[in-house]
Amino acid sequence: MRIFWYSSDEHTKQALDAKLSRQGHLVRCAATPEIPLEGEELVLLQLPPDIDESVVLVREFRRRAGDRTPLLVLGAWQRAAEVAPLLAAGADDYIVFPCEPEAIALRLAVADHQARKHSAASEQKRLEELVARTSKTESLATLAGSLAHDFNNLLAAILGNAELAMMDALPQSPVRYCLEQIDKTSRRAAELAHQMLTYAGRGSNGSEFSAVNLNELVQEMAELLRISIPKSCAIQYYFSRPLPLICGEPSQLRQVVMNLLINAGEAMGERGGSTLVRTGTIEEDGLATAVTLQVRDTGCGMSAEVRARIFDPFFTTKKSGRGLGLAAVQGIVRAHQGKIELESQPGQGSTFRIVFPVYRGAEHAPGRTHELEVDWHGTGNVLLVDDDDAVREAAQRLLKKAGYTVVEARSGSAGVEAVRKFGGVIQAVVLDINMPGMDGYAVCQAIRALRPDIRVLIWSGLDAEQVRARLKELGDCLQVIEKPSHMRDIAVALKRLLALPQSERESVA
Repeated sequence: MRIFWYSSDEHTKQALDAKLSRQGHLVRCAATPEIPLEGEELVLLQLPPDIDESVVLVREFRRRAGDRTPLLVLGAWQRAAEVAPLLAAGADDYIVFPCEPEAIALRLAVADHQARKHSAASEQKRLEELVARTSKTESLATLAGSLAHDFNNLLAAILGNAELAMMDALPQSPVRYCLEQIDKTSRRAAELAHQMLTYAGRGSNGSEFSAVNLNELVQEMAELLRISIPKSCAIQYYFSRPLPLICGEPSQLRQVVMNLLINAGEAMGERGGSTLVRTGTIEEDGLATAVTLQVRDTGCGMSAEVRARIFDPFFTTKKSGRGLGLAAVQGIVRAHQGKIELESQPGQGSTFRIVFPVYRGAEHAPGRTHELEVDWHGTGNVLLVDDDDAVREAAQRLLKKAGYTVVEARSGSAGVEAVRKFGGVIQAVVLDINMPGMDGYAVCQAIRALRPDIRVLIWSGLDAEQVRARLKELGDCLQVIEKPSHMRDIAVALKRLLALPQSERESVA
């Protein structure tokens, strides 16, 4: 056992040191209390004759050693009333001294046994707490995944009906703006559901990057940010135009903007202030090479100590703070090949500056306006299988508007029966993957057994990669798109699917 042995009596110190060393203990002696501990397993103190000085010494060594290291003290007092203050100050055991070295060695053996017993009990408790936390996390993940899937179905119905209404509304109609806002807000809610699925281990890893206009992304969040920050804190936006595109995952970039703005509002607190959000570019030889996002607040600022730890996981200056915080922001920025810079001084506010490389892969961001240019109309007989009435009705209306004849099935077994009944009349199947009873995987296998040549479009609220992997053995003429999506995306994917030659392998719309 490693022992820290404090004594101002040189003769006693040497005698006990020799005795303990012969018994196999590693002893580090100290003649002054200022010498720090170095992780010893037990502290042995020979106390001075004054009781008040002894209490102070015991209290100080207890503070240094922590709660888990046994603290044995040697003293000349023999009455319980005299020893009580020492025990109250933190001593675990008291030995009347002088005494035979064998008596001290015996008490050390007992202390070592108790320490090991305490350590084993602590480790057992830690493991039990870890199991409990893991079980809780798994339960929350299961709940999140179930809620996200149901939420996706609701959003699919909302998005579908809004899109159908926009098709019928004239460009100058006063309701068109409201429909567009419903569509835009529902899309952000869909991204939230996607994050819940990712947390549950049933979504993608967020690696679906695309060209993003940072100005548009921040502007879309302006209203949400306004209601998330105290009214006493004003936000001013300055956008550099035109702004080059960056390559990123929109929901993760929104998380970055949201986190920085909310932190700025909390830094200003009830006294209020202003936050400046500015976009810009970095140029080399007249060519934009990077896009910048700057968030500057007039809050309380940060000390050097806080700045040094601000990106540490779970570090917070808030009483109720928790989670990854700015560590998550830094991780997202790095995943986007960017960097984040911080300038802050106490009382002078804080400035976060994020730099993203310019995206050179396309001249325009992919978006809904590009899909409008695609001819999504087609012909043929399509079987639509979905257990959610609202989702199925919206998809059925859209497919009919696109020119298809639609046969509906409310369950997986009904879908298989429809293929058996109509035979070669059905050219394609639009199928939800997560249904009660006979799920989409079983339906797809049963349909392919009846009609190996039939085209199948999987419309899934789960991660497309996971669905694709499970259906890989089914082979040709199968596509997967994620729910919720624009109803027009279903029509476009269906048209492409029907146009594929039979030899085409599985692909994704």
